[in-house]
Amino acid sequence: MKPNNYKKKISWFKSRKLQLFCYLSDLVLILSIFYLFEKKYFFELNIINYLFVFLWLILGFILGRYFNPNDKNNNNLIRHLKSSIICYSFILSTKFFLISLFKNYNIESLINTNFTSIFSTLLFLSIILQMININIINKGLKNKIWLYLGSSETFKVIKNEINQKRYKKKVILQNSRDNLDSILSKGFTQYIGICVENINKLDTNQIKLLNDLNNKGLEVFELFDWCSIALDNYPPKILKAINCKLSTINYSKTSMDIRLKRIGDIFLSLLILIFSFPILLLACFLIKLEDNGPLFYSQARNGFKGKSFKIVKLRSMNINAEKNVAIWSSVNDKRITKIGNLLRKTRIDELPQLISVIKGDMSLIGPRPEREEFDKLLRKNIPYYEYRYNIKPGLSGWAQVNYPYGASISDSENKLSYDLFYLINFSFILDFLILLKTLRLIINREGSQPV
Repeated sequence: MKPNNYKKKISWFKSRKLQLFCYLSDLVLILSIFYLFEKKYFFELNIINYLFVFLWLILGFILGRYFNPNDKNNNNLIRHLKSSIICYSFILSTKFFLISLFKNYNIESLINTNFTSIFSTLLFLSIILQMININIINKGLKNKIWLYLGSSETFKVIKNEINQKRYKKKVILQNSRDNLDSILSKGFTQYIGICVENINKLDTNQIKLLNDLNNKGLEVFELFDWCSIALDNYPPKILKAINCKLSTINYSKTSMDIRLKRIGDIFLSLLILIFSFPILLLACFLIKLEDNGPLFYSQARNGFKGKSFKIVKLRSMNINAEKNVAIWSSVNDKRITKIGNLLRKTRIDELPQLISVIKGDMSLIGPRPEREEFDKLLRKNIPYYEYRYNIKPGLSGWAQVNYPYGASISDSENKLSYDLFYLINFSFILDFLILLKTLRLIINREGSQPV
């Protein structure tokens, strides 16, 4: 009854099928437009043109052009038009930049002759297509209703977790006091699946009935796997309630994903540092101009396997802001300078940490490293907290792109639930998804301060 990893991944993608549909419809549209404009040479299009197609889709994801049932701004027409125009402008700007940069190599000859006409047509038709997609999907979208089989105590913990979700469309979990025979007799078309607290506590007849339901198209998951499918996180209180040992965490330095991750860390960190160097110089000038204080500050953080290391950031607080004791940042924190507030919103203050990524103390993606003072407190109060150090800490992570800025023990516990999800489901593809979501947060200036 317990699903294998293949089934879990399929279910994870099925929960995002609406977004995937919007991506694919836009991909079909852009390829169709290329075909109409260049029917004779369509299959001879070079890699440059296909890179622009990829760039259009990636920018669309970052700017939120495609449908997401958890996005509160799905019906915002102005926002959708604005993001589409930004995509279009960026594509054309990139084209002219490449032509001027590589003019000696005649790169213009490699770019489609109808390039501007193609993307102008795409802009118009894509806006119409995506708005139709969003309206149709919103009208047909139903709440996700799951049936729960298990103890009332654990059910209350799960319901509390669901109620804390900052989602527009909530997952609905209904507790069943009936036996499985009555469920079969009443029908089950209103449910998308069943969540079972512990399959080992069911008798042979109940397991047989669950198998019958599963064969009829109703998905059945144990609580641990259900959290992955429906919540995208593993709340520590739920794991403790079902006495989970987290034996599925298996970090290996020799795996292909880890090697790709390390190569990507070094390459992207160097690339970002090179292109952001003028921004760093300007930021340093503004910091010095504001209060004539130090440009950088360093902190000891706990990293992989709990090993301490130092991170360096651009200073965003007043001089000696934490002279006596370490304090969590708060809403409208008076210690943050005017320039520091800007640096935090744009994440520019984090750029020096790329040095730690290149050195190998950190990764671009992973659980955020915590300060030693807070780390001791959190270890005592949050179950499974020590598991977050089974992988290198990161500049961004699954917790950072799914949960607001944390500044309390409660926030740290909620963020840990996402860190555990990342640890258990780690892959190079998940890292890439987090990277794109991070870019979206930076562009929208979200998630950098307490709310």
